[in-house]
Amino acid sequence: MLVLRAFPLSFAILWRFTLVLPILLIFLAVYVTFSVFWGFFVGIFSIYLTIVMILAMTFVMALIPTMTGIRLGLQARGETVRGHFGKVFGAAMGYGAFEALLRLIMTFGAAAAVVVLTPSLTTDSFWPVLMQTFSPSVEGGTTTELRMGTVAFLITLVLFAMLRAAFLPAYAGAAGCNDPGASFHTPFAGFGNSFASLFILQILVYLIPIILIPAAVYAVITFELTGPFMARAMELQAMALSDAPYEFALIDGMIIAGIIVFALWLFSLQCAGAVLTFIKRGEEQAESDADRPEMQRMPAEELREMVRSRMPARKY
Repeated sequence: MLVLRAFPLSFAILWRFTLVLPILLIFLAVYVTFSVFWGFFVGIFSIYLTIVMILAMTFVMALIPTMTGIRLGLQARGETVRGHFGKVFGAAMGYGAFEALLRLIMTFGAAAAVVVLTPSLTTDSFWPVLMQTFSPSVEGGTTTELRMGTVAFLITLVLFAMLRAAFLPAYAGAAGCNDPGASFHTPFAGFGNSFASLFILQILVYLIPIILIPAAVYAVITFELTGPFMARAMELQAMALSDAPYEFALIDGMIIAGIIVFALWLFSLQCAGAVLTFIKRGEEQAESDADRPEMQRMPAEELREMVRSRMPARKY
């Protein structure tokens, strides 16, 4: 099953991606600087266009690491990758802008559905409902409105997962600058391939942190490992109350490093699914080519004899 095979491949992608991460961060820093400058320039003419452009550039920035991870995964599996990073960046710009547009439509569609299905929702109560959707401790909004907001939020997440699952096979072709059995990438080629498996994988990427984080906290409490964490928490509280400068501790670095590695692994798991889908498409293409009847080629001598026999005889 593709989902299970994605787990071992994700670790092969993880360590490769960790090696190229510093270079990628420098590139993204330059990209963000250019985007901010361009956003200020466009803002002179239209603030709404600036918002749309910032959203699109944000998804482009998020898609560049994704395509880089997929490309590393293709290389890890011995697949042929073509082109250079400039082509990958160009594909990320096109796909990122298009996916940003679709996500924007889905988000506004979910918000519109909440407004239509809850007539009692007014401008004054909209923001409290929105805030309570993400933070139940915020006061405001009725139970019905809060339920609708929560349902809309969850549906939007599912739609986002479906959208990414459908696009991942196309991203794999763009990352390698070629489709299976071809020397180039056709836009949107492979869209929706292995959708069910990739959708399950996307849901797992969402659920794994929700399951593992409470499990890790439970393990720390069960095995009485809270001592170092509680001591560090008391130190941080004392620093905050006394306005003392922050002093970095080894346990802080361990926690930050663990969070970063865990996040990169979830990211690599998503890339692994795209790589396996690309390989599956290649295998299906090879089987399809093998099933085609081979053309019988006529030997050269027989071909010349046939041509001579059909040529009119010369008369002298």
